Amino acid sequence: MRALFIAALLHAVTADFTMSVGFTDDMVLQMEPEMSSIYGDAPLSSSQIEVSVNDGKSVVETVAATVFADSTWKATLKPKPMGGSYLITATCKSGCTGLNSTTSVLNLQRVTFGNVYFCSGQSNMALSIHYTFEIPEKTTEVLSGKYSNIRTFMYGSMGGAMPSYTPRYTTQVGLTSWYNISYAATIPEPTIKGHVRMNPFHTFSATCLNFGFALTDLLEKEGKPVPPMGLIQSAIGGTRIEQWIDNSTFASCKNGTPAYSSNLYYGMVAPFINTTVKGFLWYQGENNCGEVMGNSMTKVGYGCYQVAIVD
Repeated sequence: MRALFIAALLHAVTADFTMSVGFTDDMVLQMEPEMSSIYGDAPLSSSQIEVSVNDGKSVVETVAATVFADSTWKATLKPKPMGGSYLITATCKSGCTGLNSTTSVLNLQRVTFGNVYFCSGQSNMALSIHYTFEIPEKTTEVLSGKYSNIRTFMYGSMGGAMPSYTPRYTTQVGLTSWYNISYAATIPEPTIKGHVRMNPFHTFSATCLNFGFALTDLLEKEGKPVPPMGLIQSAIGGTRIEQWIDNSTFASCKNGTPAYSSNLYYGMVAPFINTTVKGFLWYQGENNCGEVMGNSMTKVGYGCYQVAIVD
């Protein structure tokens, strides 16, 4: 017990001043009418953090972040219109200097506001667009700038899980970058030891990207404004639905498999719980085949979990 207390105390005073995974240059934040948030870790629960938003001409908003007892922090921004290219700066005004933190200023460049979608599931969602029949056509279109409104963030990969059995609402685990797919498609793909290292466009989820392509095409066809679109992929092949729900939701249904419960929800969904999104895409089921399908009315099996994950 004493060891756990000491470990918690050390974490409280040695955490760096950071933004959580998912906050990088070129990202998309949810546009109006919703509010979006910036969040991360602070060295101390008494740290004072301020976030400013610059539209390229002047600072249009400054907000004081809330720092919680566990030394995580969160700043909620006012609703922003579609588009723009913003510089967002988080500054630790006090409670950082002289501790473990290596910086007191964090910047996000070329941030835009649009609609953000979270794409999750197993291999059905994780399959890269590189492996689809349409890849030659889509690569040509993307390189021409046709879908320059789409930006992507990939968390994990087909077999690259980042599980946790406790909620990980802020983390630096799996830190990667946002990409505008028009740029991502131009990144060279070297052959290393006989294997092609695909660029961030070719490795991204085919299902998630095709949703973005189809929605963009539909809006253009109807003559409606086409907003920037942020697609977040958090999907792992060969996984069960029990892994993608929290413990309380798991317990609400019968005939689940406890050994699999919640480890990907806590490790790969929880870091985005405070991210404002427009919607969710879910594509999973294969690894739950061959067992009791159940139904939601009797709260049994996959039928119950499928409804619970939506609720």
